[in-house]
Parts: sequence; structure tokens; C-alpha cells
Amino acid sequence: MIIEKKVEISRLLDLYGALLTDNQREIADMTYNMDMSLFEIAGEVGVTRQAVHESLQRAEQALKTYEAKLGFMARLERLGEKV
Repeated sequence: MIIEKKVEISRLLDLYGALLTDNQREIADMTYNMDMSLFEIAGEVGVTRQAVHESLQRAEQALKTYEAKLGFMARLERLGEKV
């Protein structure tokens, strides 16, 4: 996974994580903040690797949709440039 994507999703998770389902938030946190593999997460959560992958895909899409609609991360970046 590309580092830039991990950083982007991790930042989106910080901003919009509360809007995800508990399961999506937990899986995204384990993937992006704890650097766990899909196999490790599947064992921890008690589901298949495929279920983890699908939940992670839905979480990523939801986070990107929230950013597209609300734009908080873009605003924070613009504020950071002004400072």
C-alpha cells in the first residue's frame, strides 16, 4: 500500500471516523493506524479475510464521500498553508 494513501485515509479516519459503523471504524483503525494485515484483523474480529476486505473498502469509500461533501481536510490544509 502506498504511504500517501495510508496517510490520507488515516487523516480522513481521524476527521470522519465517528460517522462510520463501529465495525468499519475498528477495521480501518487496525489497518491504517495499527498496520495490521487483513489476515490478522480477520482473526482478531472473527470474520473471513474477504469480509474484512469488503468492510475496509466500504469504509474507505465512505470516508472519501464525506470529504467530498464536507471538505474538512481540504479546509485544514488551506488553513495550514496560511499559517
